[in-house]
Amino acid sequence: MQDICIIGTGNCGSAIAMGILLKFSEKFEILFLVDIDKNKRRGEQLDLADADMVYNHKNRIFASEPKNLPHADIYILTAGKNNFKKSRKELLPFNKKLTIDYAKKIANINPDAWLIVVTNPSYELSVEAMKYLRYVIPCGTLLDTGRLQKKMPLSYVTGVHGEGYIINMDTDNKNKLKENIERLRNSAQKIMKLKGYTQWGITAEVIKHLEKVLS
Repeated sequence: MQDICIIGTGNCGSAIAMGILLKFSEKFEILFLVDIDKNKRRGEQLDLADADMVYNHKNRIFASEPKNLPHADIYILTAGKNNFKKSRKELLPFNKKLTIDYAKKIANINPDAWLIVVTNPSYELSVEAMKYLRYVIPCGTLLDTGRLQKKMPLSYVTGVHGEGYIINMDTDNKNKLKENIERLRNSAQKIMKLKGYTQWGITAEVIKHLEKVLS
């Protein structure tokens, strides 16, 4: 049984927390929620604790402020600036500092911990985190692959999530490439313009990564 800590309890963080409760009930001991907003982290903690009691009959959800980052085996970073009007790389300066600060804290608490980076740009931020931690997973290309495979079933995405991805495909799909690259680039933007944020696709990817880490 392992302890998991979600850093950032916004739309992605809270969705990931619920996914963990539903998918990994028997594989974690404690789920920590960390956020700079006291009311937000406390509210999510109470709400998720209710869900855990109804679904699992357990009480193991705890809230913590960033300066008292708890010891955990797996950390999931969702905190940071996110603005659909800006590219992922435009978000880098602020989110880079935040990621480095948390990576240093985690390294001091548990140098063997896993860090799953959801915050954008996830690949670039993961590179920074790897300077302090051995086990770091960037998010996004699995989600990009899912989006691409709606129209190009035998294709998959590697490289950098967002503007820097690499598309791998069979020759039969080459004539569909241009239109689907444009659709892939606009997928998240379309969702954010409609509802203000994305959460479920990336939650599914994090759950997939956790299946490997917790196996």
